[in-house]
Amino acid sequence: MSGRYPKLWEPIMVGKLEIKNRIVHPPTTTNFASATGEVTDLMVDHYRRIAEGGTGLIIVENTQVKYPEGKNVVRQLRLDDNKYIAGYQQLAEAAHLYDCKIFQQVHHAGRQTDLRISEGVQPISASESTCGIMQTTAREATKEDIKDLIERYSEAALRVKMAGMDGVEFHGAHGYLICQFLSPYTNKRTDEYGGSLENRMRFLLEIIERTREKVGPDFPICVRYSVEEFVPGGLTLDESKEIAKALEAAGVDLLDISCGIYESMQTLLDVMDYKEGWRVYQAEAIKSVVNIPVICVGNIRTPSIAEKIIAEGRADFVAISRGLLADPEWPKKAYEGREDDINKCISCNIGCIGNHVFADLHCRCTVNPLLGRRKEYVEITPAPEAKKVLVIGGGPAGMWAACAAKMRGHDVTLWEKSDRLGGTLYLAAAAPGKGKYIWPKAYLEKKLKDLDVKIELNKEATAADVGNMKPDTVILATGAVPILPDIPGKEKAVQGVDVLSGKVKDVGDNPIVVGAGLTGMDLCVVLGEQGKNITLVTRRTDQYLLTDGPGVDMEPIHRYWLFTTKIPNYKLKIVPFSTYKEVTDKGLIVVDKDGNENLVEGDTVILALGFTPNNRLAQELKGIVPQILTVGDSREPRRIINATYEGFQAGRMC
Repeated sequence: MSGRYPKLWEPIMVGKLEIKNRIVHPPTTTNFASATGEVTDLMVDHYRRIAEGGTGLIIVENTQVKYPEGKNVVRQLRLDDNKYIAGYQQLAEAAHLYDCKIFQQVHHAGRQTDLRISEGVQPISASESTCGIMQTTAREATKEDIKDLIERYSEAALRVKMAGMDGVEFHGAHGYLICQFLSPYTNKRTDEYGGSLENRMRFLLEIIERTREKVGPDFPICVRYSVEEFVPGGLTLDESKEIAKALEAAGVDLLDISCGIYESMQTLLDVMDYKEGWRVYQAEAIKSVVNIPVICVGNIRTPSIAEKIIAEGRADFVAISRGLLADPEWPKKAYEGREDDINKCISCNIGCIGNHVFADLHCRCTVNPLLGRRKEYVEITPAPEAKKVLVIGGGPAGMWAACAAKMRGHDVTLWEKSDRLGGTLYLAAAAPGKGKYIWPKAYLEKKLKDLDVKIELNKEATAADVGNMKPDTVILATGAVPILPDIPGKEKAVQGVDVLSGKVKDVGDNPIVVGAGLTGMDLCVVLGEQGKNITLVTRRTDQYLLTDGPGVDMEPIHRYWLFTTKIPNYKLKIVPFSTYKEVTDKGLIVVDKDGNENLVEGDTVILALGFTPNNRLAQELKGIVPQILTVGDSREPRRIINATYEGFQAGRMC
């Protein structure tokens, strides 16, 4: 294969195994496993789609080598017994249908779990310690534990081979057990498994040695490890170069280069603000000291960047994780030169990590409504009869609805009251660091154009106009409007959305933001970057807690990044446990938790109190239109991920 971006399509050898191209789908937790750790049909179909899309190598998400001690999520795969092998055979067969090679990552969480996940079993680690995120104290592994774990890792690797998979990867990254032995940050042992780098590598090297004895000389072994941990006293790139040389000498065939641990979460699960390909320097440094292939990872979204990395010799493979969740056909579209048809990941982390996987839910995607859903719930079939479908509203819900309805064969028209499509995508992208939220607009606009959907901009929908059109179905995607509280002086306040959109430009040097939800925190970033003296009034605590505090409804990794790298630099005062009572010429009168009234002084009161559905047309159209479907924020104000799915489903089902 040559195609566009020829370096991406060059085959490469990993040991004695040929991989057809340089695109890897790295281990990515989906929660598609059963509650008892088996491979499910949903998981097989998920990886089949990625293989069908042209990926060269899939490394399946982590599977635990010791249950339940080694679990890091509730719905995690198991490979601690031969009875699980059959499920991995299905994964291998699904990948091999498309000449895609498939490895399995094996894993033990170590201290990065909690008693709920580990079902009451105390975690173990290289040394007794407490993970700063999980807040559960792990005991130090004994020599007997270490011997047992080496055997368990190698037994799991043998089962991978027995399942017909093409290789095994040991998870030594992201602060999990192997990483805890490698790192001086977590390994405080004084025996032969701690202290010097040679001793800290011993656990991993003994796992590799025992695995080789079981799987033979030709079965590919890969190691993923964090070459920088970004915590004081953690692994550095210089030490990691030495680790790479030792791994190559031990017979490892492939190195999967990553970084970070839970305490530096935003570096291993890149937030939206991180530059595309920012981690490539790490893989390049490791590649400079070894002769085996190296995988790089790090927010890679576009084929041109991926091609450049390979062409310049900075890495041998590019890993695309969330990008293949957003669009499993990324490789195929790149090969065919259809870059504009790629539905690019926006790094929001909402469906794939923070608000789903960490919440024990199936993996989802803000931009891809098909991800993680059974075929019968997402398959678009030709309509038995073409209908006239009117979509009102050109935000993400409306655009997806129009696309899906047109794909069914309906005659589709989309009305948008403003002069552009995109809707809430513009507001979501307004704050610095969140600009990728606008990316889906270009993808959907092209899709609408390719499908020849009729679009009318600057078209305010009225019941009379709809009645004159005589549609069979109306899909209402009219969004939501900001809440205006019924308090004295409300006319003196401005709405946060008007500040974010630029409609309101001057709020003075001392703005007061009322509400610490998603809009309120975006306002703090916008105003903070302008150097304003911000007062944030909230009913919540002023403390950053996992379950409370400003921005608690945000995606947790983005929130952690915001509060550790941005908020400390702003001139921000938080007034906690307070409700608003009156807007005055001097500011805002608030009532604290003890019932005391206080004046918060400031130049402009900015309201960020949430939204209410804009669905008046639903009532007005009753009896005029045979079928009315309400989707997205016009149904209930939520996130873009909800609008995407509901719009798609409305179009698919109408």
